[in-house]
Amino acid sequence: TGIGLIVEVLDIDDVSNRTIHDSIDFYGRTLLDLKIYKSAETAEMQRIYLRSLFGAYTNLTADISLYCSPNYYGNNCEMVCIPNEQRYDCDLITGQKICKHGYFGADCLSDVPACEEEPCLNNGTCVVYLRSYLCRCSKGYSGRTCEIGPTGKSAEQICNRINCVHGDCSENGKCICHDGWTLEYCNQSSLMGIFYLLL
Repeated sequence: TGIGLIVEVLDIDDVSNRTIHDSIDFYGRTLLDLKIYKSAETAEMQRIYLRSLFGAYTNLTADISLYCSPNYYGNNCEMVCIPNEQRYDCDLITGQKICKHGYFGADCLSDVPACEEEPCLNNGTCVVYLRSYLCRCSKGYSGRTCEIGPTGKSAEQICNRINCVHGDCSENGKCICHDGWTLEYCNQSSLMGIFYLLL
């Protein structure tokens, strides 16, 4: 596995005499100790020394540059990623697919924008599943969108029973008062006391 180099040395015969090309020597070497560059444009020459695999016939010194072929990425050019004009680009270092807007999933195959609108409530995590989505709910929450809280009722059900006069009902059924209002149902002005103090 990995990157290797095979060199075969042939002698030059007179083609007009139809002589056979004879193999003079054969070299082989792993290249794990050499630097592999990301592209031909950035690759630098490295000198290697090769010895014959058949004994001590010849030695060879070569200057080579190693670089990943187009669409190959990673430290050893092991990751293949061919950009898809519609769905994804490739990370120039790792070769991981980077989904374009509107595509999701490991291979950017899904065009379901389900999670884009963050449908999961109560800190639930949205996961694209088939042509839809699933919500992974936080502890104590359940339901398609994690809308059912620890009380077993949805925030909507709880909020329908209470009246936040000057505030909004939170997902856990408590009133969140607007500025200047206080108490459980936001029905008392917090500025009232300050107003009397200023008189």
